Amino acid sequence: MLAARYVSAAILLVTLACAPVRQACDAEPCVGDFPSRCAPACEVTDCCVPRAGRYECAARERGACPLPNLVVDRERALRGLTLDSVSFTASDCAVVERCVGAPGLRKLLRFPVAVTNTGGADLVLGAPVGPAFRGPTCYGTFQRPEFARFRLRSTSGDVLAEAIKPGACLSDDEPRDGGTYSCDFQGLSAGFSDLYGINVECQWLDVTGIPSGAYRLEIELDSGRQLTEARTNDNLVSLDVTLP
Repeated sequence: MLAARYVSAAILLVTLACAPVRQACDAEPCVGDFPSRCAPACEVTDCCVPRAGRYECAARERGACPLPNLVVDRERALRGLTLDSVSFTASDCAVVERCVGAPGLRKLLRFPVAVTNTGGADLVLGAPVGPAFRGPTCYGTFQRPEFARFRLRSTSGDVLAEAIKPGACLSDDEPRDGGTYSCDFQGLSAGFSDLYGINVECQWLDVTGIPSGAYRLEIELDSGRQLTEARTNDNLVSLDVTLP
């Protein structure tokens, strides 16, 4: 039986009210204070930050500008844990993009990932162009080389399987209404989630050849720390899993 335990995470939603975000940023991605984008100008105690697709004046938090903060929904990952076997050919994109170890029959540990922005500002990436993106890939998309990293560890902490999940489309998937960001202009609004279901290509760990037993699954966002967030100590979630 495939089993998992999780620790629930609290979600903090912060909201406050100039120009649309859909323009080039001073830096990539758009974070921090952008005083020229808010009119009238913000008070000295406030920052001009992206929220809900627009720049707004927002109160500083402990003297700093509000920032996005990405966390993984542990409960959703828990509910969707699945183990199955799939056969691949050498020309399949999953093989070309190294989502599996080799062609042939592979055992896959699948799990959905929902990434929620619990911070006080939008995470804005913009159009999928420039040095931050690579492509076109085998799937025909332009991707950030690493958005998440998956690991399976033994009970002693050894890494037995690892996979890098590229970022192809960071967007406001949930709630369904009121979102700003899409695959064409990427980002994640404060309070919104980006969803990756178990049927998405490469949304798995190849656990072929790993014997039955108890293990720990880790899902870590932005392990290379390429994104500026309010915190990074909540980027990793860990689930106890049992492979039959």
